[in-house]
Amino acid sequence: SCCRTGDLLSVRVSGGSYAGGAHPSRCDSGYLFDLRSGQFIDPTQIADKPEEFRTGAAALLLEKAEALEEYQPGYWSDYADIIARWNEGTVLFDEEGMLAVYSPYLLGPYAMGEVELRLGYDELAELIGPGGLERLGVEMPS
Repeated sequence: SCCRTGDLLSVRVSGGSYAGGAHPSRCDSGYLFDLRSGQFIDPTQIADKPEEFRTGAAALLLEKAEALEEYQPGYWSDYADIIARWNEGTVLFDEEGMLAVYSPYLLGPYAMGEVELRLGYDELAELIGPGGLERLGVEMPS
């Protein structure tokens, strides 16, 4: 699937395979293409201050993950470290905000399934900055 927000294309590729085990292997991949530069970019590159965006979004995503009580007992012990590297995984931007997608086995066992964590632009505005919001075509209410 694909979504355009401002000067950015977010592409989500979902796939899977079955090799005879108990269940198929599923995964999602995300790609962000900057129409201005004509290149694929890391999600943090949309922000005015990329490192502040990376660390701030990591903290917010961790809060979202911990609020999902149905997943709490099943997370791997290093789930917080995996979430902290959110920008290395499947990250998409759409009209609602940013979506981080964790395929089965990334944060916990297969039975947990895919975990999607969403941050709205109201939560991201300060982290992305005015230049980043402009690149995304997002206008925040005054």
